[in-house]
Amino acid sequence: METIKTVLCVVCIGFALLAGGGCKTVTVQNGAAVVMNQKGEIFVGGKYSGLNKMVKELKAQGYNKDLTIVVSIPANTSRNALAAIGRELAGSGYTHYLF
Repeated sequence: METIKTVLCVVCIGFALLAGGGCKTVTVQNGAAVVMNQKGEIFVGGKYSGLNKMVKELKAQGYNKDLTIVVSIPANTSRNALAAIGRELAGSGYTHYLF
């Protein structure tokens, strides 16, 4: 099941890059732009950002608002944490994201 999720994430990122109208290099970890570890720490492209600097780091690493941002989360992540990540992304114009 985890392999299928990884493949789907990679495919989604590929489509998002194609839909963006051009080529760009972005760093992804396991097919995800944003990764939350078991401790709740948030990384963007492998670099620690935390929730408060997540969007700033996405912009710095070249993720534009036309891309679908793939967020990798642990299986036991609370709905409150998902909502907080979604609010940060959507509030900054990143309206296409996938957990």
